[in-house]
Formats: sequence, C-alpha cells, structure tokens
Amino acid sequence: MTSEADFTEAEWELLTDLPRLAAFGAMAADDGDAISSTRELWAGMMELAQGARSRYPGNALIQAVAQSETEDDEGADVSRAGWRPGAEPLGEAVIEEALETAARVRAVLAERAVEQEAAEYAAWVLGIARAATEAARKGPFGLGGDRVTDREAAFVRDLQAALGVS
Repeated sequence: MTSEADFTEAEWELLTDLPRLAAFGAMAADDGDAISSTRELWAGMMELAQGARSRYPGNALIQAVAQSETEDDEGADVSRAGWRPGAEPLGEAVIEEALETAARVRAVLAERAVEQEAAEYAAWVLGIARAATEAARKGPFGLGGDRVTDREAAFVRDLQAALGVS
C-alpha cells in the first residue's frame, strides 16, 4: 500500500497537482464560454472527489491525494500550478503543464508506487479529464453542438500517452 510517506515533498506535490491540472487542462482545451467552462471545471472537480470515493475506495494513494485536494485550505489559490481567479485565461500554458506533470508523475509512480495503485491513479486522472471534456455541449450557453471538441479529445489522448496508459 502506497502512502504520502513513500514520496518526497516535491513528488507528493506533483501527485496532488495532477488531478486538478487534468480538470483545468480539459477546460482550457475548449474555447467555450463562461457557462461551458464552469460546467467543465465543476464536472472535473466532482469526478476528482466522487470518483475517488466510489470507484477507488481501496486505493490508499488515491484516497490520500483526494483528501488533500478536498480539504478546506483557507486562502489557498484555486491552483498551486499558478492560476488564480481573475488571472489571464488558462490556454495552452495549463495544457502543457498538465502534460508535463503527467509525464513526471508517471516516472514517480513507476519508481515508488504499487503497480495496481499507480494504474488506478492514472485511470482516475483520465476520468477527471474525460468528465470535464464531456460536461457541456459546445454550442451557445453549452447547448447544442458537439459534446467533445477535437482539441479536447486530443488533450485526453495526450494525457493518456503522458501517463503511459494504452
């Protein structure tokens, strides 16, 4: 069983940043309006919490990461990855950061985590990204149009590759 104690502080920060970055990256991959973006981010964050609880209750690594993500951290930024409410739009920078972080997490998990827990962690992160990309249609006000854009689908595929999931 893998726990926070198995990782350095920097490694743990990567592990706890990636689920949130997956949601933000999925939202940034769509050029939707504020309503669509809010739906996407909400769906990703709900999957972060509920997916951990309902699909991976026996995975100590996911439970520890999810707990650290959902704890009330008064005064914390929305993202330790550098984005704050009112800041410039996310765009490509957060997509690149999510993919780079995913590749680094893959290496950390390969070295330090139990294989099954690592595979489930990767599946959980991908589920967060998928939930966000599928949360809103791409027409006006999130109505009508395609559910997932080509750019969002590419983000999920790139995230999957970075995590080493086939």
